[in-house]
Amino acid sequence: MTRSGGGSEAWSRQDLRRQTNALSYAMLNMHVSARIIRWRQILKQRRWPEWWDWELELIPHLLKRREDRRFSEVDLRSMLSRASFITATSFRGGG
Repeated sequence: MTRSGGGSEAWSRQDLRRQTNALSYAMLNMHVSARIIRWRQILKQRRWPEWWDWELELIPHLLKRREDRRFSEVDLRSMLSRASFITATSFRGGG
């Protein structure tokens, strides 16, 4: 086996190891780069739900219920997006 460039010197084991490691590293980087590019494309295409940007003001009573029942703000937003109707109350909730 000869080095590229037409010389008659044989590749040393160390040279082969270096070339193999460099090639493996380059292939790994290409694979990782391709995955990153794909994820960026997916995230650009993703449409966030309408409720993601809703401005919410949570009263102390609701904050307490949320803590007691262990649901997050995302859970609450999801529940609101699935509600069939919302009505205003004639009284103000208390803690």
